[in-house]
Amino acid sequence: MIKAIIFDLFGVIYADGKELLYEQCSPGSRDKLRDAISLSDHGLISKREYLKIAAPLIGWTPEQLDKFSMQHHIPNERLIAYIYTLRTKVRTALLSNVGKNVVNRLLTEKDKQELFDVVALSSEIGSTKPSSQVYEYTLKKLEVDASECVMVDDLLVNVEGAKAVGMYGIVYTSIDQTITEIEGLLNA
Repeated sequence: MIKAIIFDLFGVIYADGKELLYEQCSPGSRDKLRDAISLSDHGLISKREYLKIAAPLIGWTPEQLDKFSMQHHIPNERLIAYIYTLRTKVRTALLSNVGKNVVNRLLTEKDKQELFDVVALSSEIGSTKPSSQVYEYTLKKLEVDASECVMVDDLLVNVEGAKAVGMYGIVYTSIDQTITEIEGLLNA
């Protein structure tokens, strides 16, 4: 029986501009940009430090990079509305590979409390998906067993990481596909 559903943030609840960002970066600098994003996601550098490192790799100012990032974080309103309906049936969580304070720019405290029982961020955990540590941390906070939980993520590697700890996994490709799969698991 499914008791909890964990959602990824970027690529699921919000559109992710990372791929667009990589396209703005010269091929020779993309690995450095990925490294800067990883350091931020692991909580090893602040947002300010990330912007100072990453912006020059693209040829932008930190302010331009920050503005670009915010413009490409578009909420998936239909999924957000669906998560609200799930709250009467199961516990919900947000699990994201994200730097400090990014979530606070997208979701108010009220939004987080109304949408999720648990908010687990890689930068606070000190590890990123698909590490088993982040899934186990989130399961513990949700107070459910892995076999009672579903992970919804747009990246197959992260879904496989969730499955490796015993969770169900759904690769997000569209809202209709995701709702159909969730409902199928809830009604099984």
